[in-house]
Amino acid sequence: MRSWLSSVVSLGLMFCFAAHAHGQAISRSASEHFLIDHNRVFVELEFVRPGGSIRKTLAFVDGGDPNFEFTAALARELGPDKNNPIRVRFAGMDLNVTPKIQVGKDEGKTIFAGMVVEANLPSTALDQYDVILDYGNRRLTLAAPGSLTHEGARIPCKVNPKTGLISVEGEIDRQSYAVAIDAGSAYTWIDQAVAKKWITAHPQWVRGVGAVGDANMNGALPELTGTILRLPVIHIGALAFEQAGALAVSGGWDKASPNLFQWYSQKTPEPVAGFIGGNILRQFRVEIDYAHHATYWKRIAPPDPSDLVQVGITIGVHGGKYSVIALPTQNGKVTVHGVAVNDQLLSVDGVAVTGATMGKVLTALHGRPGEIRRLVLERNGKSFRVHAPITRF
Repeated sequence: MRSWLSSVVSLGLMFCFAAHAHGQAISRSASEHFLIDHNRVFVELEFVRPGGSIRKTLAFVDGGDPNFEFTAALARELGPDKNNPIRVRFAGMDLNVTPKIQVGKDEGKTIFAGMVVEANLPSTALDQYDVILDYGNRRLTLAAPGSLTHEGARIPCKVNPKTGLISVEGEIDRQSYAVAIDAGSAYTWIDQAVAKKWITAHPQWVRGVGAVGDANMNGALPELTGTILRLPVIHIGALAFEQAGALAVSGGWDKASPNLFQWYSQKTPEPVAGFIGGNILRQFRVEIDYAHHATYWKRIAPPDPSDLVQVGITIGVHGGKYSVIALPTQNGKVTVHGVAVNDQLLSVDGVAVTGATMGKVLTALHGRPGEIRRLVLERNGKSFRVHAPITRF
């Protein structure tokens, strides 16, 4: 998925994570519990300081970003340069990659609101291993290539050898499309240009306009006008992802950016029509065998067709504070009244949201159709209350 640092600057140097060269044979494996928030996976990494001591930090597992990224504060502490290569370990195992390092300009330590996340685990680290994302048991496993006994349905994939991003062949509405598999994305997104003909042929698939729930990933520009879809089924090989929620988006991350999927397809092994995100992935134990261009899928949970039953607001976060950035619509009408763009969200049913994780805030806005959530917001320095209904998007 898109780089999750608000802004980054390339160091312009290549550093080794460990003493091995990229692509050298790996003989070890490691497994560790992970946290999940907003359908995204977070694990602990261990950085080796110049003096040899260990610095632990939480990292974002991002199969959609080839760059190893960390905060400016952590960069100063590690002091990387060509004479001091970065060394990082997962569950005590040295990782074996040579990524392009990027450092966030943000001086703060918190990359994700409510979580002290200082780094990521990029696709260029993951692609050196057999990777298991076991959402049921909340465990990430990095294993030596060829060392695992595979479980589940085998689905071939393509791998971009430069970036580590993968794609598979999917079928939607009897048409074939290449789609990426992106564990760094909270939700499944589709190119609006591709989805346009589905929307014309099947208007009942449309559930609204504007991102809500986990489809509201970053508060980025495409979320404001994205079309919420409920696809009856996405076929990937022998798998059927039923009642699959997706957000059809157009444009770029901001007004100056190129089309989102034109940009994204520069990283994937082939041009893609979208990516399968965490809302679908978390229904499975997913294994990626990069060396043999294969994925393995074992279902562990049923589809959740109510995942976007939500208060109809799109939110963004800056400095730990949440604000309303758009008011999604159904049939051309907003579903929440009394709220305006740029209102700051202070609490939901008495639960303060400032400094909370995105997952916690979206969960508070979730519920059953017709239920009411009591929102406290602030506008022009004055707080006020709104009784907001929950809508089935």
